[in-house]
Amino acid sequence: MRNNSNTDFFAKQDKARKKTAILFLYFIPAIIITVLVISIFIHLFISSPLMLNDFIRFYGGYQVDNSTPWYRPGLYLWVLSIVTWLVIFSNLVKIREVSRGGGIAIAEMLGGRVVNPGSKNPGERKLLNVVEEMAIASGIPVPMVFVMDRVEGINAFAAGFSPEDTVISATMGCIRYLDRDELQGVIAHEFSHILNGDMVLNSRFIGMLHGILFFSLLGARIMKVTGKPGDNAGIFFYIFGLFLQMIGSIGVFFGKLIKCAVSRQREFLADAYAVQFTRNPMGLAGALKKIGGLRGGSRVYNAYAEIVSHLFFSNGLRQPFMKSMATHPPIEDRILKLDKYFDGTYPVMNVYSDLDEDPFGDAVTYKNKDIDKKHGELSLEASGGEEIVRKLDGSYIIGSISSTIGNPQANHILYASALISGLHDKVAESVHDPYGACAVIYCLLLDKKSEIRKSQIERLKRYSDNSLMGDMKKLIPLIDSLGRETRLPLVDMAIPSLKHLSRVQYVAFRDNMKRLAEADKKVSIFEYTLQCIIIRCLDPLFLKSAPSKSVYYTIEPIILECFELLSFLSWHGTKEEAVSDKSFNSGMAELQNKGGYTILPIEKCNLKTFDRALKKITAASPGIKKRVLNACSICVAVDSKITINEAELLRAVADSLGCPLPLFFQNYNT
Repeated sequence: MRNNSNTDFFAKQDKARKKTAILFLYFIPAIIITVLVISIFIHLFISSPLMLNDFIRFYGGYQVDNSTPWYRPGLYLWVLSIVTWLVIFSNLVKIREVSRGGGIAIAEMLGGRVVNPGSKNPGERKLLNVVEEMAIASGIPVPMVFVMDRVEGINAFAAGFSPEDTVISATMGCIRYLDRDELQGVIAHEFSHILNGDMVLNSRFIGMLHGILFFSLLGARIMKVTGKPGDNAGIFFYIFGLFLQMIGSIGVFFGKLIKCAVSRQREFLADAYAVQFTRNPMGLAGALKKIGGLRGGSRVYNAYAEIVSHLFFSNGLRQPFMKSMATHPPIEDRILKLDKYFDGTYPVMNVYSDLDEDPFGDAVTYKNKDIDKKHGELSLEASGGEEIVRKLDGSYIIGSISSTIGNPQANHILYASALISGLHDKVAESVHDPYGACAVIYCLLLDKKSEIRKSQIERLKRYSDNSLMGDMKKLIPLIDSLGRETRLPLVDMAIPSLKHLSRVQYVAFRDNMKRLAEADKKVSIFEYTLQCIIIRCLDPLFLKSAPSKSVYYTIEPIILECFELLSFLSWHGTKEEAVSDKSFNSGMAELQNKGGYTILPIEKCNLKTFDRALKKITAASPGIKKRVLNACSICVAVDSKITINEAELLRAVADSLGCPLPLFFQNYNT
């Protein structure tokens, strides 16, 4: 199977944007043909003397002159204008509806039920844990998880306009029939769509398709509400609806043709990335084989399945007569790419028994698996902010940071799995409950100094109830015992639970978070990074904040901000002036700047300046963001080590720029 790992995150996102533009160009002739044909039909229908006579006789009791001309240019232009407006309007409304509702709107449209993050159901717990470890390994917020309870086929999809509003939805068949390795393969496939930028493309598909399908859907609706026995006028409209649906099928045909051509290409690529991610091709192949052996296969019975069929892991519709009309490659072809010894025999399907299964599956054994030796030994030494992720070859660290953005490896999954399975039961239970997640975040923000911590707790008591304070009392010693490297993954795990808060509760939580962080009159790097993650993930949902748009397409308008950003990063990896100078100069050289900047004095480098600079850089184009992130990576790694402070700052930068940065992991063989 072809490996595309050399394509970086930014190149994949840029390719996805170009495909969206090309897709729009494909849809233009399809829309024009559909509009013209439907306009001609409606014009002829309403201008036909026979139709007019029938209609007026039903309602007015008299007839019109049969000499009325069939073709009237003025009427046709009016019809054409109205039809065009309706297609464009329905397109924009659906795109707005999907973009505002995000992945949640699409999941609910398909009858999905949100899975409680604290669910005790073994099958749901297994699904939640697989999604959780994939998200943490990838460096993206843990998505909300949905289950389509009424769908027995094996299928799944990812939907949303950004990683922050992404959801993962799986059918009941996925839970019932797949073991953990197979489920992991399916979810890895969906995560590859997220990381490759396919989600935005797929979500915009829905809006474009709805515009083309509008009149076919309208015709079906007219037929449904009219045509009652004995109602002559109703029969008139029923016939109109029937013809409208038939003519509208032209749009259905063109829409499916375009959708299927693009979708099939992406499925093979997603399979390849899933294998690269998990290093277990037989898991994904096993899921596909079970689809082939299941009577219902991957079929999704839902009125909206046609519109969103390109989102599915496997074909969710009836097998089309022509291969060109299929949204997915044939199951056999996909399996053979993964298992060249496949002989075409599918397994006999039985419900997978997971009642006594550890939801972490093989996660507890990951510590004993060999991690690729060529990656060297990376370790985290537990102390107070100067701990380092060490590698002798600095050039490797620089290269690996850039190459793993949006392109996580199997090692990241192993590390994420071990982190999650190593959590104390009370911490794991709390982080999967909305109020418990609030308590976990508050505990993470408590200062190590007893007098400051006491002040924080007293302040929190004024704005929180007794039950939350009781939870915190139990959690504090457990959270304090966690290594620094575990804390940001714990924040990521809390995101889905926090999404279940009400708007009022979220605002109160956000205010409390800020109070705790600022209790000692200064904000630490960890506190800053934590707030960056929470605000980026949850503000759009609760406060409807709009994402920043690209306004800077060259480095010059933001070079001063890059100078401030790199100065701050350079001083927070070391206190040695010579090393800081080297880090800063190396980072600025990556930006190809000839302005002769020298590093800011350490006393002028503060988080307020860093935050202001970062907010302006978020409005840069993707190409400029890539250069900035590369410069930051070089800056922190040029001395052949990365401190946890640097790792957290780099995560804050990547998160603010919308780039999924995988974990800096330690080698469990050490």
